[in-house]
Amino acid sequence: MKKTIYIIILVTAFFSCKNKEESTDSAKTAKDPAQLFYNGDILTMHSEKPSYAEAIVEENGKIVFV
Repeated sequence: MKKTIYIIILVTAFFSCKNKEESTDSAKTAKDPAQLFYNGDILTMHSEKPSYAEAIVEENGKIVFV
């Protein structure tokens, strides 16, 4: 009887420690809104010479619009 109780506790502890971050992390990145940055010194290095932009839009860590 004691062995059965220990096995149930062990199995319960094992499955309760499952990493739940994987499912929430993918949902978080899919729902991140795009961010608009404007009214500041936005320096772009698109060509050999640096140039300034009026605004940029960032989505999921990448610039999607200048």
